[in-house]
Amino acid sequence: EAGIGAVQPLSSGKIFVDQRGPNRTGVALVNPFDDAVLVTLVLRDSFGEEVGRRTRVFEPHEHLAKYVHEEALFPGTPAGFVGSLTFASGGVGLGAVTLRQNVNVHGEPIFATLPVVDVSVPEPQPWSVLPQIGAGQGLSTQIVLINPFGTRVKGRIELVDDHGSPLSLEVDGAESTRFDYLLESHGVASFT
Repeated sequence: EAGIGAVQPLSSGKIFVDQRGPNRTGVALVNPFDDAVLVTLVLRDSFGEEVGRRTRVFEPHEHLAKYVHEEALFPGTPAGFVGSLTFASGGVGLGAVTLRQNVNVHGEPIFATLPVVDVSVPEPQPWSVLPQIGAGQGLSTQIVLINPFGTRVKGRIELVDDHGSPLSLEVDGAESTRFDYLLESHGVASFT
């Protein structure tokens, strides 16, 4: 079960796509307006390289909800693919939601919503905060970074405990309280 809040229409947005293992990424797009909208969809790998492009018309109030690998979006997206899907609607907004399907330890499907990055933001913000992560006792958190810009972005993830002290965790096989990253132009990265 995943809760989805109301969204404001975006003229362009980017979502994280993860097709590794049992993961499947879905997207729902809706044209909330009374006029048709021409939308360009671009699929990029984790290094930001374009691997697919489609253009389609969204009729007034049309809604599309599909997994990225399905016919209406990018059929043939291989298992194991990690990257991003960008949509651009020429100044007219679309409502957008990302849904990720995975399986739990019992093999049952579980769903989570993921944010849609507003690509119209003019420059990187100096910092962001993740107010809660789960680690240990069967919990894990995947931190996803998306670079919506045409230049490389680098930074550092710093982990702190409930009292503001450095928190040492294992992330992708390395234990530390901080992790540096470098995202290529339009690239993505994830850390678990």
